[in-house]
Amino acid sequence: MPLIEVRLFFINYLPILIRWIFRLASISAVVISTIMIVLRQYWIEALGNMSPFSLGSAALVYLLSEKSLTEARTSWFDAIILSILYSNVFLQSYELIYHFSYPVYLNYFKPPFLLGEDLRYSILGSLQILPVFMLRRHLSFKKTSIAAMVVFASIWIVWILYGFPQYFSNDYFYPRIFKTDDPFVTSLLLNFSSKPILALFFISLLEAGAVNSLEVGLRKIRERLVGSRAD
Repeated sequence: MPLIEVRLFFINYLPILIRWIFRLASISAVVISTIMIVLRQYWIEALGNMSPFSLGSAALVYLLSEKSLTEARTSWFDAIILSILYSNVFLQSYELIYHFSYPVYLNYFKPPFLLGEDLRYSILGSLQILPVFMLRRHLSFKKTSIAAMVVFASIWIVWILYGFPQYFSNDYFYPRIFKTDDPFVTSLLLNFSSKPILALFFISLLEAGAVNSLEVGLRKIRERLVGSRAD
């Protein structure tokens, strides 16, 4: 094969190949995560006991953000990198919210404020969510975003009202307003259900046909419900 043909092959087809490798990997992650959830397998040992809820949600955020950036005529390389960073912003945002939900870490905001390891964690955590500003031209706040944010906040408040129970501990970290006989199941239910909702919030910010069609579909369902009541 002449050198010029090899060069043209890499220019024309390598970007497509790389793009589809990442797409297929993300689709596989969503499918595998769904199967694990259905089979009630809630931990992925190969990924450091990551939950399939986290993996599937992050993969879905990647898929739709890459689609959104591609439709916006972003270069294939930038679309892949920015989508990876955006899915990581989702994961790190959840980790920061979770971390600062423990009362002990609220002491960060009291004198002498952040010191040592606490300062290091806060700086590194904040840096990992900064890439969201690189996508600011491709993001917009919608009604779906508000709804997802409200649902996520509601789940989190309920979790705290239960005392913020954890599956790895028998302790409660807040006064128990709501009571439960099984804090293990309660913590898993609230933890796992909140992740897809936060992912939906990040997805709803995207300017993509798939996301816009979701809002159109929800609007049509609402109109039909209103129409059936009127009849």
